[in-house]
This record gives sequence, C-alpha cells and structure tokens, in this order.
Amino acid sequence: MEQANGKRMTDSRQTHFGFQTVDEDQKAGMVHQVFSSVASRYDVMNDLMSVGIHRIWKTALMDWLAPRSGQHLLDVAGGTGDVAFRFLDRAPQGRVTVCDMTESMLVEGRKRAEAAEKADRLSWVTGDAMALRRQQLRPLYDQLRHPQRDTDRRCPGRGLPRPASRRPADGAGVQPDPGAGDAMGL
Repeated sequence: MEQANGKRMTDSRQTHFGFQTVDEDQKAGMVHQVFSSVASRYDVMNDLMSVGIHRIWKTALMDWLAPRSGQHLLDVAGGTGDVAFRFLDRAPQGRVTVCDMTESMLVEGRKRAEAAEKADRLSWVTGDAMALRRQQLRPLYDQLRHPQRDTDRRCPGRGLPRPASRRPADGAGVQPDPGAGDAMGL
C-alpha cells in the first residue's frame, strides 16, 4: 500500500489520517481532537465542505426512515444532532438518543436543542461506538429489538463507516444484530 508521499506502508497496524500515515491506536484520539476543536463551527463547516449536499443526504435518510409520531431514534455518531432534529421535526412526540464520542459536539447539540425547545425529547450520550464492545451496547440494541421499549430506529452517522481499523482485533467489534430495527448510515 502506498502513501501520498510515495513511501510504502510497512506496518499493517497503520492507517491514514488526512495525508499522514499513523498508528491505528492513535487515530481515534486524533479524530477526537479535530472534532473537539471545530465543534462550535461544525455545522457551518459541514455546509461549506459538502456544498450543502449533506442536507440532501439527510433529507433522503429521513424519507427512508419515515419517522412517525412516538418513535425513538438512536443516532450513533450524531455529533451536534442535525439528524436528530430532522427526525423530531417529522415525528411529533418522537424521541432521540444521540451518541457521539466528542463531548463538545454534544454540548453544541444541547444548546441547539434548548434554543429549538426540543431538549425534553433528546438524550445525549458520550461514547465511542468503535471502542465499545458488543456487550456494552447490548442495552441500546435491546431497545431497538423490543418495541415495548419504544426504540424503533437507529442511525449511524459518519462515525461508524470510517473506523481506524475495519477489522476488529478480537472479533467483538460493534455490529448490529440481524433482528434489530432499521438502520441507515450516511
């Protein structure tokens, strides 16, 4: 595998971060640092970097999810809650649990929720879904599989498709249960 600078990657425990080659165990911290530093400007940056296309994706996601009143969404890697707010706009009496590894992103989301008077329908959880073992996520997956617990949808945002390593070291990586509720990633 060749790097951007023409050198070959020799260690299979390395990955790319921007134009750099870094150790896999360092990447999550680097990603966390980037998102922590841009949290207050993330939504504007997302608009600029995607030229607004992310809004089309999120609209398509909501069309696919077809939110209904009373449903509960688990938004993994939910950041500032953009998907969560769209879900709540379409699901009167709906609820959303937003999980993200960057507390400062969640803080920005909480501010938005207060301003939009939606805070009572949102829960914010700090956690790195890629670092959690399946057993630790079991309560969240159980909510998805049991409608009586009122969790009907889950939505991994952009955090799950880009792990530092796409191969769990011990085979216990985060993977959805086949019987769980609907899932859609961006």
